[in-house]
Amino acid sequence: MAKNPFIPDDIESPKPPGRLFKYVAADRIDVLETFRIRFTPLLGTNDIFEVRRTFKLLWGPKFISALLFHLKETDLGLEERAVNLLEQELGLDSTTAQGLAVPLLRARLGPDYDRVLSDKIEELIYAISPILNTPEYVDSLLEKTSSNLLICSLTEDPHNAAMWAHYADKGKGFLIEFDSADEFFVRNPSTGKMRKPIRVDYFDGVIDEVIEHPAKALCSKRTVWAYEKEWRLYAQAGEEDIQLDTIDGPIHLFALPVNVVSGIIFGINSSPELVERVQSALREQGSNARMRRLEIVDRFSGRFTEIPL
Repeated sequence: MAKNPFIPDDIESPKPPGRLFKYVAADRIDVLETFRIRFTPLLGTNDIFEVRRTFKLLWGPKFISALLFHLKETDLGLEERAVNLLEQELGLDSTTAQGLAVPLLRARLGPDYDRVLSDKIEELIYAISPILNTPEYVDSLLEKTSSNLLICSLTEDPHNAAMWAHYADKGKGFLIEFDSADEFFVRNPSTGKMRKPIRVDYFDGVIDEVIEHPAKALCSKRTVWAYEKEWRLYAQAGEEDIQLDTIDGPIHLFALPVNVVSGIIFGINSSPELVERVQSALREQGSNARMRRLEIVDRFSGRFTEIPL
């Protein structure tokens, strides 16, 4: 099939860096003791504007053009569909169904039945576009989609002082380092569904339509969060290995392969007891993750370094 000229070349999220990180407080050592990590419902993150409308049109002119181009380049397979329908609904044998399929299509749609059907689909696309662009429909779609989405939020930056303070209890916690090339980040081990980390796009504006920049439309946060340099791994509710029901709602836990955890970085204020517990948990799991401690190189320059343990 020819390349669709209406779909941007950079529609795919870029390849993630080799290492991704999760900041955690000391009491989240259960992640290493059980090798299970929590995926949070998209509507339950710490950003109150997590799900917001960042585009003017869902089905804009560019999307419709891309859809129509794809339609014209695609074999609709009407003959095969008609044969299958005759076999399944009327119980006809394959030879009889194949002999009747084309005459029936011509009788119903005319000799140029592929073009006739394409024209009718095009009419339908233009007819439903205004409905799919109404604020009520778009808001309903965003709410419905996001209510079933779970995310694991990671970062590419292990030396961010703000995140050490906010997510790792002022440096008393630790950082889990993940190997982004591990199979865990390629497919869901339980369902086999393909997946990959998606980089969050930070912007405050509004694009004309979704197809212009899907990341800005569907995986973005306002620029006040840009310091997080976030990457997300998505899953659907129901794909988790364990669901714990709590008074605040379900907790979705996904099993981690041992090798996906490639390292641990302890915060500058982490205790010897935490280091000992983490070492014990990793031994129990058979993990060879390397361990380092974060130290300040120069307080005035705001630089950290990692010291092997």
